[in-house]
Amino acid sequence: MIQELNKQYANFFVILLEKQSQKDNINKEFNELIHLLIDYCCADINIFSVYRLLKELESDLQLKCKSVALSSTNELIQKLQHFVKTEIEILNYKIQNPDLREALSDKKEYPVLLIWTDKKVALVELIYSIGKSINNGEASIHKIVKCFEFIFQVDLGNYYNTFDEICTRKIKPTRYLDSLINNLKEVIKLKLN
Repeated sequence: MIQELNKQYANFFVILLEKQSQKDNINKEFNELIHLLIDYCCADINIFSVYRLLKELESDLQLKCKSVALSSTNELIQKLQHFVKTEIEILNYKIQNPDLREALSDKKEYPVLLIWTDKKVALVELIYSIGKSINNGEASIHKIVKCFEFIFQVDLGNYYNTFDEICTRKIKPTRYLDSLINNLKEVIKLKLN
């Protein structure tokens, strides 16, 4: 599995460097790489071997992110960095809590990663609106944002500034949430017809 992962990692960067590659092809390679990483991290492999590989990837990605040749594709590299960082955090948690390793190691099928395709401001509006519904309202916005960034493979940047902009809207401060109500009404209408 590690050879397949290394090969996919190398292929991903070869395609990134090719100027003639299409965006769909890059995204396909990116998703395949993420799925291989998930499979590798969830496989029944020595936890320290997985940790070592992820730390190597983290270092390599930091170097690649600084590369002038890859500056136009930094967003994908940053997404990959974010994913690797998250997996390292999960491994650190497993290492610090050995009694949970067995419970967390069940062979489960993980969902396909989703991509947020609407405006980032819409996701920030959604996150702030559901904050009180997560962990009895005790989850920090930072933690909720990091979770959503991982789930939807998006970098929300300075979400505090984005929220300040939402707060200063003169017309429809809840623009995205209002559209969600309309969307739900349309789905319900289709279901009932």
